[in-house]
Amino acid sequence: MPYFQVSTKMALEPYSFGSYEINNREVFYDTNLSYALVNLRSVVSGIQIMAGSSNTEAHTGWTMLNILHVCTSTLWWVTKNPNQLRGIQVMNGVVALVVVVICLEVRAVFHSFGEYIQVPPHLNYLLVTTTMLGGAAGAGAYALGMISDAFSCLAFTALAIVVSAAGAIIVGFPVLFLPLPSVAGFYLARFFTKKSVPSYFAFVVLGSLMVTWFEMHNFWDLNIWMAGMSLKSFCKLVILNVVLALTIPGLALLPSKLHFLIEIGLVTQALLLCHIENRFFNYSGIYYYGFEDDVMYPSYMVLVTTFVGLALVRRLSADHRIGAKVVWILTCHYSAKMGMLVISSKLVVWMLAVLLLAVTPPLLLYKDKSRTASKMQTWQGYTHTGVVSLSVWFCRETIFEALQRWNGRAPSDGLLLGFCIVLMGLACVPIVALHFSHVLLSIFSMDT
Repeated sequence: MPYFQVSTKMALEPYSFGSYEINNREVFYDTNLSYALVNLRSVVSGIQIMAGSSNTEAHTGWTMLNILHVCTSTLWWVTKNPNQLRGIQVMNGVVALVVVVICLEVRAVFHSFGEYIQVPPHLNYLLVTTTMLGGAAGAGAYALGMISDAFSCLAFTALAIVVSAAGAIIVGFPVLFLPLPSVAGFYLARFFTKKSVPSYFAFVVLGSLMVTWFEMHNFWDLNIWMAGMSLKSFCKLVILNVVLALTIPGLALLPSKLHFLIEIGLVTQALLLCHIENRFFNYSGIYYYGFEDDVMYPSYMVLVTTFVGLALVRRLSADHRIGAKVVWILTCHYSAKMGMLVISSKLVVWMLAVLLLAVTPPLLLYKDKSRTASKMQTWQGYTHTGVVSLSVWFCRETIFEALQRWNGRAPSDGLLLGFCIVLMGLACVPIVALHFSHVLLSIFSMDT
């Protein structure tokens, strides 16, 4: 691998035209030369990726973080003028964006997804570059607030149409139906520029149709069984998940009286995600024309989806877009997925979800901020205690597998029963501690 070493000990005084103080030390600078030196670091990282690396994903992620760091927080020393600094950051971002796109094309798109590119060389390079660079440029311009006047809105809309059409051509979308992705790009751009909710739902409908076509065109007729299900069934789940992922952000824009639609969509998507991950993590097998091999759904994906889901639930709850009951349901289901990493059972996700739904209401539903009273009535306490007991008994098989894995052999009936009783008592601790603490105080006062 080529190694580049650049010496920064240069005489900048002949080229400098300004100075300022940093830590009581006078620094002379040349804007153009400093700009080139700052960009060289990102370019070198990109060249290393293109030259071939054993860990492409890690190097690509490092390069993108490096570029973002350079664009935002390492140019403060160049000038004190905010306008000049903003211009330098924009130009630096443009150069960095080109480097990132080239690296991703060479080492990610064509290397990993080349079989899905239905355009012959050298036209495929042109279309992929147009799609990736145009999409990234449009997203960056919108994020920086550069889409403000009529001309910029028109240019943004035209760019969205071109990018959508180019992306459709790349994956082999029929030329006869090429206006479909173009119209989808138009409605998406109209949503961002005009804040039109109907435009977004039009984009959702058209985007869902294109995703459905892609799944049916590439995977629908393959006789492959994955994780105990046919590939066609898995495609249906993917399509449903994509439709929900596209629809839910639009539902958040509706009036507050229709926020129950967001709640239904989020709960449905959480259940679907739990089902998909449970199948691919615990049913680790693939069958294709007599060839059978084990595949592994990575554990870090379970962690990523869990923490991202919990973070989204927390944010939506803070924005008052979902109610306490939905927060309770989503938190229990996303947390239950962590059980797959500890217990190798095909039903562990649903068992833990039921148990968490029974244990956590005192913490998530009936938690009262005041210390003098409790929202939960006496009959509710007895009801939740019964539900907890039934849930623990319902999860006895999961408890049996956990004890067997911990003890190294099958537990006896007495050990299993005793552990269930202990677990019931521990599960009732939140009810007693948060809502019936006055009963404990009365008992202690009688004893004394």
